[in-house]
Amino acid sequence: ELAGDQGNTPQHRGADADQPRQEEANPEQEEAASQQTEAEYVSRVGEIQASSVETFLDSHDRLLHYDALTAEDVKEMQANQAALQGFTVQLDDLSPPQTYKEQYEVFRSAVNDLHEAARLAYRLAADPTAATQSGFDEYDRHVNEAAAGLRRSNEILGRNYKTIEDVQRVSRLS
Repeated sequence: ELAGDQGNTPQHRGADADQPRQEEANPEQEEAASQQTEAEYVSRVGEIQASSVETFLDSHDRLLHYDALTAEDVKEMQANQAALQGFTVQLDDLSPPQTYKEQYEVFRSAVNDLHEAARLAYRLAADPTAATQSGFDEYDRHVNEAAAGLRRSNEILGRNYKTIEDVQRVSRLS
């Protein structure tokens, strides 16, 4: 008999009565959660940008010394372009707050350009027949677009995350 009555104890009813109040939305809490989400998003962009730029610069620095590339350099360049491809996948998983939709598209395009430049750098290094002036020009075009995109992304975010502004062109090879 007692087991059947347990569901109707005042303590149990009190817990049920509190439940709807917990589910009600508090505008101040929602705003704080939104700001936290924005802060987390901006922080994640900074992490991806720093990693992408460092990875790209490693391949770029190797490509600047094209005539002295080793098999190990080519292997590292292949790993770098794979890593940059991974960063583009991470970007696909980001869910930018509404206020950063434009920034997200600019940033995503810039990281895609870094990946494409690293892919070209690897191809130019791995296949000497691909190392034409037009190949290096295409590489430089992606580098320039990535630099502009990263700069624009930083402007929208109001941040000064690392960019590739002052990288040396590689198409001026002698």
